[in-house]
Amino acid sequence: SFGGGFYGKGIAPERQAQIFTRFYCEPEVHDKPGVGITIFLASQKPTKMAADISPIEALGYRPTHKTVKERKAGKGKVIARLSLEQFTKDKKRTAVVLLSLAASLSVYLCIVTMLDSQAARTIVSNYMDTDMVIQNDTACKEKSEDRRDILDEAFVKSIKENAGVSEVHSMIFAEITVPWEPDFAEMWMKEFYAKWMSIPYSKEKDEYQNHPENFGSSLIGIDEQEFDYLNNSLEHPINKGDFRSGKACIVYRNGLDLADADIIGKNVTCALYEDQQTTKTFTIEGVTDENYYTALLGYPPTIIASDQVVKTFANNPITLKTSIKYRKEYDRDTEQEILALLEENDNAKDFSWESKIEDADEIEKAQGNMPQLGISLLVCTMVPVLTWIVLEKNGTVVERIKGVE
Repeated sequence: SFGGGFYGKGIAPERQAQIFTRFYCEPEVHDKPGVGITIFLASQKPTKMAADISPIEALGYRPTHKTVKERKAGKGKVIARLSLEQFTKDKKRTAVVLLSLAASLSVYLCIVTMLDSQAARTIVSNYMDTDMVIQNDTACKEKSEDRRDILDEAFVKSIKENAGVSEVHSMIFAEITVPWEPDFAEMWMKEFYAKWMSIPYSKEKDEYQNHPENFGSSLIGIDEQEFDYLNNSLEHPINKGDFRSGKACIVYRNGLDLADADIIGKNVTCALYEDQQTTKTFTIEGVTDENYYTALLGYPPTIIASDQVVKTFANNPITLKTSIKYRKEYDRDTEQEILALLEENDNAKDFSWESKIEDADEIEKAQGNMPQLGISLLVCTMVPVLTWIVLEKNGTVVERIKGVE
């Protein structure tokens, strides 16, 4: 033939003779009947497939491993039926898509929850969850003659009469001394000097024993609601009746390395700073680390007692701070009315305050667009990841394009 002749021209005559002899003369497998039967049987299915395909279909024929079944359109809700068929047609792909969507939704909810937990209104939380705390700045001045009770009953009453205010709690205090005694006072002062002072306690022990007025401290008075709040936060809650009667007190630890067991159960005696002969003894039943209950932080301990006991014991206790809770949380109108009262007061320059609304505004300003940015980054990250997962499961991009052609 032409092909054989053309092919033979490129082969040496000796090699052509070897090929001819080997193919036509050597009795190998070509003359065995099993080979012919195998070829015949193997060609049955391809022959049948080729016979069923029209010439036009044969022009675009692509090998497939699945038998395509023809289905009639039928009657009824076509859109719903077609949607269901597509949903169940490839169960692996459907499972991958559903799992991907579930995973992305879970991550989205986690991110949103995390961002919401860092929202300004979630972070801000004042004492007793109050909306505003007004401080008397004169109360903690070093000289007693400079201290004035500017948060008096008349001013506090004007705050209570505001329709937007639900609760008002005032904390009072009196300056005291804690005379030396060999048990609790001695233990406290040793630990205080070891913790906070650069000089040893032994050098000032004599002065403390003979002149306790040089070592002032504070007696804090709180009302019943404030006691309930504080008592719930204590590791060892105390008896409410003992506290209100003046038998028991709570001590502010002031960062000392003293365990509750070292303090609870001991007696502490205090004396009025202006009258050392007027004394009162408490049994310490609780210890707190909350510095909200402090005024003049001296070397001796700060003692917290019932406000009624403080009013009876001290001649002229001063209102240190007043906490206010609104009927509606973050009520800006009510806060503006209270701020107007402060500005109209003759002692306006001696007030300071902590506002939950102002703190929330500052935090929100500092955060900027962090929540929106976080959600946008999440969406931009998840879309390509999910697309890659689906395409990787169902074939590469090139294969998907070829399937459309």
